[in-house]
Amino acid sequence: MPEGRSLDRLSDRSQAVGDICAARAGIDCDAVRHPARPSGEPGALQAAFLKLNGQGRATGDADDRRRALTDETADLVAQLPLFARRQDIDPPDAIARIWGRALPKAAYAPPSLPPGVTEGATP
Repeated sequence: MPEGRSLDRLSDRSQAVGDICAARAGIDCDAVRHPARPSGEPGALQAAFLKLNGQGRATGDADDRRRALTDETADLVAQLPLFARRQDIDPPDAIARIWGRALPKAAYAPPSLPPGVTEGATP
């Protein structure tokens, strides 16, 4: 991944922005708030996608709708690393463990697998 775009850096930046927004709104971002935030994002992403594809009440022009889809995607992607960090989840390891099962061993080398998990095993 290009310099400055790693998952940890994304999570750090998302945390900093989240802290600023929470302070401005007087919100305590506790263990309950973190799962609540990303749970609303898929709906907003779906609405933007439907509008872009003529399936919802369109607002703005095509460029505005495309920008809305891009922005909602960014919101969702930015929230998930924060949730994972708060829950002590390592997304690259989890992805390798789950998705790596479907690939030949040589095609996907996960960073590490939990004890007892065999690469290439079916779920």
